[in-house]
Amino acid sequence: MPGRGAAARRAQPVESLGAEQKERRVSQYVPCPRCGCDQAAKVSFTWWGGFLGPSLFHHVRCPGCGTTFNGQTGRSNNTAITVYLVVGGCVGVGLLILILSLL
Repeated sequence: MPGRGAAARRAQPVESLGAEQKERRVSQYVPCPRCGCDQAAKVSFTWWGGFLGPSLFHHVRCPGCGTTFNGQTGRSNNTAITVYLVVGGCVGVGLLILILSLL
């Protein structure tokens, strides 16, 4: 890919890779956008999403540098995590108000 930076090459979705590149890949996830390591492992539990959140956002951790990112896109999950927390908080507050209004 001439003209594109190393970070752009590392963060390619798996679907855009050629057959030879797919065979060489060790992990089912895109390489780490920070260090290029291709050994990312799925995160099963986080403080912000419990067991459900990491699965929803394909959250993985690089064993080389510890960076967490979306395993399909190679991008940060920070925006998705923020939206997840805000929506969850709003639902929680709404339920609390509903319960208190019924008492």
